[in-house]
Amino acid sequence: MPHPTFFNLPADKRNLIFETAVEEFYELGYAKASISRIVAKTGIAKGSFYQYFEDKKDLYKHVLEVIGRQKADFSVAAFRDLERNDLLQTVRELFVSGIRFYRAHPKLASIAGDFAKLRDPGLKREITGDAAAKSNAFFIRLIERQKESGRIAPDVDAPVLADLISFLSVYVAEHYADQALSGSEEQAMETIDSLLRIVENGIAATNRSGR
Repeated sequence: MPHPTFFNLPADKRNLIFETAVEEFYELGYAKASISRIVAKTGIAKGSFYQYFEDKKDLYKHVLEVIGRQKADFSVAAFRDLERNDLLQTVRELFVSGIRFYRAHPKLASIAGDFAKLRDPGLKREITGDAAAKSNAFFIRLIERQKESGRIAPDVDAPVLADLISFLSVYVAEHYADQALSGSEEQAMETIDSLLRIVENGIAATNRSGR
């Protein structure tokens, strides 16, 4: 987290540091991003930077936290009718909100996508904390409630299905973001709908003999 001195800065200076960091991480990624370049572009002394942030990782975490809050604003609609909507309808709404976030904020979405691809599990755990566990726990509770109401088959393994949803979220972010940006939202959602139909219906032929 930024030091309190960062939040004491005027809003325009905080925004300048944030936007400059976004450009740096967007263009070069976390590994190649440089604090020296960021402070040179913002016109602040390097010593002052370390009064605001512990290091580059701390700045990166701040950028990702802001991205997470902005993306959450796009996801509000997906959680409005949890008790009424089927599970996959809720998942689809989450994917729709993700696509719309990508289209509205392509640079922020690109940074988030790069983070999802990081091959440093220690860094990812440090940045995300227990967010993944909380997300899984939320979906497990939702799945169990829908099993009780008869909307999901009683023999479905809730933790496994929750893990699958988490995997699909990352997969969609990595593989369909470019399609959402370069094509239409409808085109991206057609592909996602095909994916969700497979999850809902499986791949077994319904008319096979011996079934």
